[in-house]
Amino acid sequence: MKSAIYTVNGNVAATVGSIIPVGNVVRRFGCGIDISGNGIETKCSGYYKTAASISFNGTATGTATIQLYKDGVAVPGALATRTTAANTAYTIDLIGMTRNYDCNSSILTLVLTGVAVDVTNVAVLVEKE
Repeated sequence: MKSAIYTVNGNVAATVGSIIPVGNVVRRFGCGIDISGNGIETKCSGYYKTAASISFNGTATGTATIQLYKDGVAVPGALATRTTAANTAYTIDLIGMTRNYDCNSSILTLVLTGVAVDVTNVAVLVEKE
């Protein structure tokens, strides 16, 4: 079963240590992926490819990191880090692949750590092939 979802949040409220809300569905097909709260629910067994683009403005000098999590556990390698400066715009991209072993659902989330930033846009694409 093929499924995909594309979400966008252009009105983001995110604080350090919190989940970055994925926003609203722009496009979706199939029944294996949906929004759940501030994350994306993967509903079927198999592999899921995630790509996210996050735009933000730096509020101070430091390092901002955005990490993909599956059910509260960091997905290895699925993170992006940027050294920031105040009043400077940045865009970072991250990719990752997760797996559901059975038909139990999982929740994918993006979490901001490090220095505080003003997130201005989040676009997320999750595909199951």
